[in-house]
Amino acid sequence: MPRYLEGDGDRIRQILLNLLSNAVKYTSAGSVQVKISCIHRHPLSAKLKIDVVDTGIGIDAKHIPTLFEEFTMAESSYNRSHEGSGLGLAICQQLVNLMDGEISVVSELGEGSIFTATMTLNVADEADYQPRHQQIRTRRRSRRICVS
Repeated sequence: MPRYLEGDGDRIRQILLNLLSNAVKYTSAGSVQVKISCIHRHPLSAKLKIDVVDTGIGIDAKHIPTLFEEFTMAESSYNRSHEGSGLGLAICQQLVNLMDGEISVVSELGEGSIFTATMTLNVADEADYQPRHQQIRTRRRSRRICVS
């Protein structure tokens, strides 16, 4: 894993928070884990993999093909007690696609879920890295992030 990557930290955070909030929302007992790894590295870029693993209610196989469509929620009877717009996963899919990545899920009803998002980020030159508190805030979409 490269120590410094360059990418849109706000969008990566949005993806991660959405996947985590869904996992927590649908896991009343058990655990939620985040695993981050580098699955492919070139001198100038790296493919980052984020797995959000939960022991929640799981998803029926018949709902998985449409799960990443707008306004789609997997289990209507359960979702009555868990509000949402059904846009979170569709937005995550659009964001990872923009970062040359993919998003997928492996799940079984009653057995939990594993949501996986991949994205390609540029490897940042360590000499150019400045700690976040020293950086001047700009509206640029690409900021250096430290993954160590």
